[in-house]
Amino acid sequence: MRKLCVILMMSILFILLAIIIPACSGGKSPVEPSQMVSDDNVPGIENPIESNRGVVAVYDAIIDPDAKTFTVTPAERTVDYHFPLSKYYPNVLKITGYGFTPNFWANIRLSHPFPGSGIDGFDPRVIAVLPANTGVSMFYPNIGVLANNSVLLNNDGYTWRWDRTELLGNANPFIAYFKEQPHRIWSSTGVTEETRNWQMNISGFGGHIAFYLIVDVSTNFPNPPQPITDNALNPVKIDADVGPGLTINGGSALIEATILYWHNADDAFVMVEAPELFNDLVLLEYAGEGPNEHEYIFRGWISNELNAPAGEYKLLISASGIESIFQEYSAVVEDEINFNPVVVNTINTMHHVWDCAIDGNYLYFPDGIYDNLAHYLRIFNISIPESAYEVNSIPIGLPDTKEIDTLNGYAYVTGRQDGGMNIIDVDPPESAHSVSYFDTLGFPENIKVKNSYAYIAAYGLYIINVEQPESPFLAKFIEPTDNHGFEGVDSSDEYAYVLEYTSSGLKLNIVDITPPEDAEIIKSVDYLLSGHRVCFDNNYVYTAPTSYALLHIIDVEIPETASVVKTVNSGDPDSFVYVLHVTQGYAYVLDYNSGMLYIIDVEPYEIAHVVTQINLEGVSTFWRDVEVSEGYAYVIEEYTGIIIIKLW
Repeated sequence: MRKLCVILMMSILFILLAIIIPACSGGKSPVEPSQMVSDDNVPGIENPIESNRGVVAVYDAIIDPDAKTFTVTPAERTVDYHFPLSKYYPNVLKITGYGFTPNFWANIRLSHPFPGSGIDGFDPRVIAVLPANTGVSMFYPNIGVLANNSVLLNNDGYTWRWDRTELLGNANPFIAYFKEQPHRIWSSTGVTEETRNWQMNISGFGGHIAFYLIVDVSTNFPNPPQPITDNALNPVKIDADVGPGLTINGGSALIEATILYWHNADDAFVMVEAPELFNDLVLLEYAGEGPNEHEYIFRGWISNELNAPAGEYKLLISASGIESIFQEYSAVVEDEINFNPVVVNTINTMHHVWDCAIDGNYLYFPDGIYDNLAHYLRIFNISIPESAYEVNSIPIGLPDTKEIDTLNGYAYVTGRQDGGMNIIDVDPPESAHSVSYFDTLGFPENIKVKNSYAYIAAYGLYIINVEQPESPFLAKFIEPTDNHGFEGVDSSDEYAYVLEYTSSGLKLNIVDITPPEDAEIIKSVDYLLSGHRVCFDNNYVYTAPTSYALLHIIDVEIPETASVVKTVNSGDPDSFVYVLHVTQGYAYVLDYNSGMLYIIDVEPYEIAHVVTQINLEGVSTFWRDVEVSEGYAYVIEEYTGIIIIKLW
């Protein structure tokens, strides 16, 4: 009897609880994952099968290295385009183990929130949004899992590409995918749980670390008939190679990054930051499709513009669509460049090319038949020198052209016989057009444009104000001292350096141009051999002496005591050096007769020496110019074309 009473009382209690609990919860029972296939029973969101929204779980995470604890609890964070998993399914993410030897580690398990529902997701990932700290790095050792170190590289202590103020203010993310490439489907059938090991170097934090853990999954994986472009909104993989070429004197290194992205390459951009090497950010250019489907290649050059000492430096490469991912790489700064020159391309010219100029990704050169009024300014895109292509060609209006320089979106082209300077608006290059003309006497031999002034070496030195390119005017004219005329010209901010022929040989005139309207010669360095070009770089002037030697180096740091401090010989008595280019500690000197391109290490000048030479003999014998940019040399042969040489 007593046993029967107990059973009866428990039955009544069970019935009462069955009535009370639904009443307290608004009359709704918890929704089972297997039922989540319609709008009616997915809380707060339309059907995920038809939605482009992501499903997101947010957790508060605390690592306490002193207490040796790691706690993760569901947190509230809801936005319109997210289905809040942690609100309804708090066990989507679970820590199944952790420790602190040798670094902090944790085993993180993801469980599918809708098992058996037919709702498949893709690209499940765990994002740790950490407070900024320069001493922290993290990695996943699993093969096929994207690793992104959380080392903050910008000068303000934060990465530029991630500044989510709605989370922790300035913070840095660590994104790691739980599926392998290329189609990371999170199926609701079969294996619906996966565990990854996560390791962190937390020594830089110095105490407990509070941060967010976010589980992010897209739900619109492109199952047929959905197109493949409906896949991830962000690039999902970065593979990059960082080339050599950075030196303590500057240098340039090629970066080639391949990203996996299901959308068009036009929708993505890839950027590089390394504040120990250079300021700002470097945007890589799209270079073509990669070896596999939905892979795209981006290329660009970085430089050691801050002259960092020799060593290894961290780069952060970000690939962005609507969202971004990050990958850390390294670049090596060497004491000197290890040259390995290879001819990679030739640009065919019409007939008569003397000079070229490079500005960013564009190569400019005047081209045309001798004494033909239809001379042209030709413009090539050289973002990928191996496949340079012409973007525009416009008539210049000069019967014969010779020299060119560029500044602030304008090209300045001089005539050879009738003189004069044509100014051409080349921004953008596709719609380039002439804007003005300035007449000169004699044959312009060389031009340098700097700080809104054009310096033209002709019978005299023309200093032309081009601040308004549409209306240039003469600011100053300096006559030669020996009635023979000027040859080559270059300038710094305070001085112009111009070569002058005299009855006793060549000399370098140093012209004070502060201001250009009052310019005057303040020093001449006499007894140089003949020459054609002059280059100023870092308190030194370099001249190509034409014969017997390759290079004169003149110390002009104190103009009043300027003198030749070094001469580099070729060892070939028949050498006839015509032009040169100096950049980032190296002089590139071109022998007019032999077609030999000499590369000379000029820092320090006391031990300047030839490091390598490139024999272009057999192409022709009229070598007119050499320009160097981003690891490539552009060598002009007057009648053949422009030979492009990859230097390393």
